[in-house]
Amino acid sequence: MACYGVSHLMLPLHAIDKKNLQTTRIIQGSGKASTTIQHKIKQHNLIKIINSDNYCLFRSLAATYIFSTSSWPKWKFYNYIHSRYGMANLLENDAKELMNKIGAPSGLPTYDAMEWAPKVVDYWNSLNKGGFKIFIFGELGIKPIFKYGPKNYNTPILLYFINNHFDGVRKASDLFGKPYCLACEKVYHRQNDHATSCTSKCQNCSRIGPNYPCQPSDFFNQCSGCDKKFNNEDCYKYHSTSNFCSNSKKCEKCGVIWSVKDNNRNGRTGHVCSERYCNTCFSYHDPKRGCYIKPLTLKKSKPYRIIAFDFETMQHKQGEKGKLHEVNFISVKINCPCCIDKGLNNDCKVCEEDRTITFSHQSFTNTQVDQQNITNDPLTDFVAWITNSSIDTVAFSHFGGRFDMILVFKALYLQGLTPEMIKNGNKMYEMKVKNAKKCWIIFHDTYNLMPMPLASLVPAFGLQVEDKPFFPHLANNPKNYRKEIFPTKEEYLCNGMMPEKRVQFDKWYEQHKNESFNLNESLASYCTNDVEILMAALVAFRKEFLEVSNGLDVLRESMTIASACMKHFRMTTSNNNMLELYLKKDTTTWTTKAYWHSVSLNVNGCCWHGCIKCYPDDNTKLPTGLTAGQQREKDKQRLNFIKNLGVNVEVYWECEIRKMVSKDFEMRRMFKNYLDDGPINIRSAFYGGRTGPLKLFHSAQQGEKISYYDVTSLYPFINVSTRYPVGHPEVHVINKDVNWTKPEDNIYNLSLLKLFIIPPRKIDIPVLPMKIGEDEDERLLFPLCSTCAREHPHGDVNENYCCPHSDQKRGWVSTCTSIELNEALKEGYVVTKLFRVLEFKNYDDKLFSPYISEFMTQKIHSSGFDNSIKGDKLKEDKFMEECLEMFGIKIEREKMVANKGKRTQAKLCLNNLWGRFSLRNFGLSQCKITDDPNELAKMCDDPSITINSIDELTEEVILINYIKKKDWVEEHDSSNVIISLWTTSAARIHLLHAMQKVVRTPGCQLLYTDTDSLIFSHPDNNCPLQLGPYLGQFTDEYPDFNILEYCSGGAKQYGLKLQKKTTPNNEPDYVLKVRGMTLNWDVINNQGLCYENFKKQVFDFINCDNIPLLISYPNFLRPSIKDGSIITQSRTKIYKPYVGKGIVRPSDFIVLNFGHINDKHPRILL
Repeated sequence: MACYGVSHLMLPLHAIDKKNLQTTRIIQGSGKASTTIQHKIKQHNLIKIINSDNYCLFRSLAATYIFSTSSWPKWKFYNYIHSRYGMANLLENDAKELMNKIGAPSGLPTYDAMEWAPKVVDYWNSLNKGGFKIFIFGELGIKPIFKYGPKNYNTPILLYFINNHFDGVRKASDLFGKPYCLACEKVYHRQNDHATSCTSKCQNCSRIGPNYPCQPSDFFNQCSGCDKKFNNEDCYKYHSTSNFCSNSKKCEKCGVIWSVKDNNRNGRTGHVCSERYCNTCFSYHDPKRGCYIKPLTLKKSKPYRIIAFDFETMQHKQGEKGKLHEVNFISVKINCPCCIDKGLNNDCKVCEEDRTITFSHQSFTNTQVDQQNITNDPLTDFVAWITNSSIDTVAFSHFGGRFDMILVFKALYLQGLTPEMIKNGNKMYEMKVKNAKKCWIIFHDTYNLMPMPLASLVPAFGLQVEDKPFFPHLANNPKNYRKEIFPTKEEYLCNGMMPEKRVQFDKWYEQHKNESFNLNESLASYCTNDVEILMAALVAFRKEFLEVSNGLDVLRESMTIASACMKHFRMTTSNNNMLELYLKKDTTTWTTKAYWHSVSLNVNGCCWHGCIKCYPDDNTKLPTGLTAGQQREKDKQRLNFIKNLGVNVEVYWECEIRKMVSKDFEMRRMFKNYLDDGPINIRSAFYGGRTGPLKLFHSAQQGEKISYYDVTSLYPFINVSTRYPVGHPEVHVINKDVNWTKPEDNIYNLSLLKLFIIPPRKIDIPVLPMKIGEDEDERLLFPLCSTCAREHPHGDVNENYCCPHSDQKRGWVSTCTSIELNEALKEGYVVTKLFRVLEFKNYDDKLFSPYISEFMTQKIHSSGFDNSIKGDKLKEDKFMEECLEMFGIKIEREKMVANKGKRTQAKLCLNNLWGRFSLRNFGLSQCKITDDPNELAKMCDDPSITINSIDELTEEVILINYIKKKDWVEEHDSSNVIISLWTTSAARIHLLHAMQKVVRTPGCQLLYTDTDSLIFSHPDNNCPLQLGPYLGQFTDEYPDFNILEYCSGGAKQYGLKLQKKTTPNNEPDYVLKVRGMTLNWDVINNQGLCYENFKKQVFDFINCDNIPLLISYPNFLRPSIKDGSIITQSRTKIYKPYVGKGIVRPSDFIVLNFGHINDKHPRILL
């Protein structure tokens, strides 16, 4: 019988939305066709159905029924199947009789098993008082593709579906060559080791199957070896004769049956009554306690190849969307840990003899490599070479996640390989594939470890390699092979260079423009130089990390610099029972109760309570850890308990409420205006830095100065100076009116609070942040009126703006830290309602001190003494004493030697740890590449994901893009959002205090703030902020310049007009920063996005007469993972000022806070 849509991918799969996917699968069949069976099945284990009609479904059902219910000898059943002797045609007649009983018409070309198998099972169960359940397995995978029957059954009917045909199966283990549990739908090795949570396993005798656990009878005995009590004689006998007695015991005190093996490893010495094994942190602890981030222990690493590779591409062919990139040169350099640590070994079995290899269209002679491969298809040959390895390989390319790895991906699946991938949009972070030799080939982007351009790696790590040269990429064209040419400036893409690089290029070009250019030789030298730089940087980076991390091989173990920092932290610093792993989801979200006149209203979240409509399968695992069936049974008991108290219970499901809300406008409005007093969403308190202008333009006047100050290493300073909450918090559900007006009113000193806050009518610097909008439109604001902020989603220009709203309208529900709340209470904020509190009882003010001190020491040592004190022993001694006194950093004079590699690595590690605790794990697109039809069917049926699209890569391979539903997202093994949000909260307070100093100093005006910097004006002789060389102190961004003008068009877009102090009569210099815009030479000089035009745009914006600038990028690279391609196309961006964080007053360029009170105009309280 045929299976369309499951056995074969018959659908045209081009970005199909989930709503257009089949919601049911068709399992159809007819006559038998021959194919190679993909499971390792011995043919005699199947009940082979040989038929010339289209009734193999019914023949296999009838045959399997006889096999499972009769006690026929083998010869008799064989005769029945093969229609021999006195049993001729008996199977055919039984099949037709079965069809007749259930009303299946004869003569159909196919019969859908999903339609007819349930009718057969129902018919058998009506005759036998239940007990039958059917399982149909496909040619791939271990889970059944269809099952039907009662929850409690004793006779499984197993069918095997392959190549449009059904056969019977004697027992499930015959399909997989190992024991198989139909309840768990998994194979297992031994009964003793199978999951104790299995519903078809007897915990006393360990037998597994539909007839287990053993049912009680008139029998009782207690085993003296393990203390288990037996109510079934057969169960006791089997237990006594097997070895299960020594494998598990029953605790006399708590009654738990525990595994001897599991409870006596990893330092554990037996069962502890209050502890259970946790599948989140993979250790034993009291479930009430919660999990902690575990220290990391290095596992012994196996040998592996390190490969640095680089592609050069042609782009002379025009595609539908732009110029196509085709690989014509690949350079590869090979290394391994042993050769790095002990020196190159020509006999190394990992690296083998050839260490530098190229794949190219043309040969070359001037660049020395170990192996040249001349081929018409370098990419295909490269992928065939790299995947034909007998050892694990980690391959690196710089910016490869948006270029090289994309092209490799296509070559992999065209060769029949289905790699695993971690990506975000069209950027890959990791791609790995296992080859036929069971070795992993892993591709990583080195930019995620060393986030800087390839050319910058040379000075950053002090590499002893040739600098990256200029190369005419547009001259890389087959027509130029074997020719001497003179590339033009345009072929070097010089207009797309940044201004500083363009100056260097112009100078270089003038020196070399008359020298002939040979493409064959230049491709080789340029590309091999790139991999020389990359490999040298990888070796240096690995070496520095090994020295500080007790042997962490960052190239093998880490995909990003943040993950490397976290691994190092967990290996060297993190203590047991200090940092909670994550806060468990507050399951009070899934039920709300209200009692009116003995009526209980229960609102159930569908995935938390196993809604029968959303999760009809009892075996579906819910986020609670229970199956849907178990959760429904638990809820049934709870509701019965409430009903027995004489309370009427009304249950509403989440999906029902959503349906009502979608149809009822008033209900929608009510929900929108509802004050959210529910559980705390921790991430809702995770805000970034304060960015944006307070004034759009300012020109320094006589006796006045504009300064741009930056906090030195803001986040490392916060890490080392902040008192962090540790341990698990106590949850307080309060929901009471309060009147907090000063910090002393807040009794929760170290906590996260959810409350209703009302800001003051007037304040110089607002304190508390709030987010408005969703996803890409979300804005971080510091308003004095939430209603004004919502009513002006894009800001406004208004000379007479004045907030008209009442206190209740101005306030909002805020989730904030206690430290930031206390700062707000000092400044006149008022808390009127307190909903919930997560209170921490313990803190650690040295949590990150060892980590920060380690890398700050390394950074200082590798920087050497500053030239201003170098050689002066007294000043050097004073500097070392201050480092020790202020931060506990011990400086050793003999180690004060400049080392660029160590300094670069230290800087990366200082700034990339704290954010890793809050790594976002929801709302991210994930993907699955598969050639397994059952994998597609499994994902379509998975209730925990939403499929966004399915793309057909080849006739056999598809790419499934999906996201995990929020309620099903699991935290990673080092998740602690509290650490990250506490860091940003303390950082905002540090900047707040600096801002307050500025605005509260006479003659000073705050112009612009960024996360760790301020631009402000002040009298020449009265600067409110002090400069200093240490962490947390301010440095002057432009000490050699006077800032003549400042101009801003909104957050992350500003310009400065500068005059060098030593040359006051020269032309001024300019600085321009615009988020989202690459301000290359062409954009500034040819397209007009320079400071003066930027300033004109701002002035026009204030006058509401703004015409946006259209900025063109003619050589924009566009990667596409689903197409496996890179194209160059023209892209146009629009520049215009955007001030969405307040109201602009045009008369003086001031950006007024939302909620501003204008004393000149009366307010109307709404």
